[in-house]
Amino acid sequence: MLILTLILIFIVALLLGAGLYLALRLTHPRIHQPAEVFQKEVEVGNLDPAAYELLPKREVVIQSPGGYPLFGIYFPVEGSHQTVMIVHGFSYGLYGSVKYMPMFRKRNFNILLVDLRHHGRSGGSNITWGNKEKHDLSAWTSWVLAQHGKEGTLGTLGESLGGATVLQHAAIDPRVAFTIADCPFSNLRGLLTHILRTDYRLPPSPLLELGEFWCRVLAGFSFAQVSPLNVMEKIQTPVLLIHGEEDSLVPAEMSRELFEAKTSGMREIRVFPQAGHAQALTSDPAGYEETAGKFIALALESPLV
Repeated sequence: MLILTLILIFIVALLLGAGLYLALRLTHPRIHQPAEVFQKEVEVGNLDPAAYELLPKREVVIQSPGGYPLFGIYFPVEGSHQTVMIVHGFSYGLYGSVKYMPMFRKRNFNILLVDLRHHGRSGGSNITWGNKEKHDLSAWTSWVLAQHGKEGTLGTLGESLGGATVLQHAAIDPRVAFTIADCPFSNLRGLLTHILRTDYRLPPSPLLELGEFWCRVLAGFSFAQVSPLNVMEKIQTPVLLIHGEEDSLVPAEMSRELFEAKTSGMREIRVFPQAGHAQALTSDPAGYEETAGKFIALALESPLV
């Protein structure tokens, strides 16, 4: 009897430990430092250091509704009142968003690159997968629109975690003029289920339930609170969903689910057949820019785009 009890205690401890490990990977992963992100983007050809240094820009720090600092870099265009805010992916940083800048610069957009909470030079004690980050994007929206007054417009573009976050933000902030979500997940539980099954050959239960328990303890959110899919029907903002068909991390089917769930307002989707995760732009730059450019023009009904 004692041996059986010890075995049960060991199994319970093992499962609780595995759930804690999952939660820590989600909320407190190793974050790529700004210099590391910058160098990596240079190495893969997404960032030209000399050209980047010549761009007019200024660093901006604002206060999050949660009380921590939020860091961004603002690239102004003289005379323009149109701005796009670009949001990076999980554990990365704002220099990973530089590759999206050229198509907006040629269309006379001011550009704001931001570090999500607990990334780069922003504060925040953990990652919440959009649950708290969406409110930070609202704070950035207020800052941008304050720079331009009544003439100002702001669109958003997010990649991966950033893509899921800009969708969650659009659901609570009608001031956004357009949203482009590149390879977003449709809901966190579905994403984790996919990863556990495909990468680790593990059943989702009970690990997800235990991981969710620890996420509540460590970061104050549940998986159910992180679901762009559940809020798509609330989004009136024009939304463009972009995905790579060969994305093995976040299946393209998730963007198709999001597209079908948006029942009001303008919506478009483009799936790039040869692209992996967050590779749609680099796999077909011309096709990406054409798709995004036409979408933005329709969303803003602007001759400037």
